Amino acid sequence: MKKVVYNCPYVPSEWMAAHGLAPTRLIPMAAQGGDVIRVAEGICPYAAAFANEAAAIDAPVVFTTRCDQMRRAYELFSMRTARDAFLLNIPHTWQDPVVQSFYIQELSRLSRFLVDAGGKAPDRQRLLDAMFDDAAERADHRVYIGKGVPVAVVGGPLMQQDAGLFEIIAAHGGQVVLDATETGPRCRHRPFDRRAASSDPLMELAFAYLDIPDVFLRPNSGLYVWLRDQLDLNRPKGVIFHHYIWCDRWRAEYHRFKEWAGLPVLLLDDDGRSGLGTGRAANRIASFMENIR
Repeated sequence: MKKVVYNCPYVPSEWMAAHGLAPTRLIPMAAQGGDVIRVAEGICPYAAAFANEAAAIDAPVVFTTRCDQMRRAYELFSMRTARDAFLLNIPHTWQDPVVQSFYIQELSRLSRFLVDAGGKAPDRQRLLDAMFDDAAERADHRVYIGKGVPVAVVGGPLMQQDAGLFEIIAAHGGQVVLDATETGPRCRHRPFDRRAASSDPLMELAFAYLDIPDVFLRPNSGLYVWLRDQLDLNRPKGVIFHHYIWCDRWRAEYHRFKEWAGLPVLLLDDDGRSGLGTGRAANRIASFMENIR
């Protein structure tokens, strides 16, 4: 089955699967220079790493407008590679029916791209089958066990190299009880409503994805509702707030979050290249863990 590569959680994997393609969410390994975007070009290391690694895969690639850095990565990817690439427009507001209709129109535009890239036009049953695939429904469900000091991690996406963050927390007696990063369960869509899906599966798909809470939405009150529920449920003693230094949205949100959380908060502003499990970041995590015991 032909792959289609994406990264943004607002790209519905079920929609791609309904086209007979294998949706492959690429979480980049590390921010190193590549053939598409070089380190010195001033692009967010996460966006650059995604573009560079996607270029090595023989598959169409879907980018989104969710952030300016990823939009720029799409432009460079399109100019510098022969890969089929698509830019999906993601609305930044979510409470207006007009916005919901716009997102559905964007999914229809994505459908035409997927068909041109080798997929099949979806029918109602294939979409329903993809939406209620038991294996997919079980994916990304995480259970945290252990006896360390409970900690939450909040922020944008993490690269695979950033697994060191969780390791260093554990090494200093901590336990991550809530992963509220973009690459964690926070950006998993809500369960689909079977009754609504039976009436209009594409509309229910769109509504479920627009309900994903994130910092870029305006208003982003849904993010704080989700965070409050999860913080109350998991009861961490502190929060590690991570963002890449290029990410204006998460950087701007830090002070608001710190005042709102009512917990000790450690800011990790990451250049995306040195890794979170080593050097200055590791020392700061160790000190933070000591302070919240």
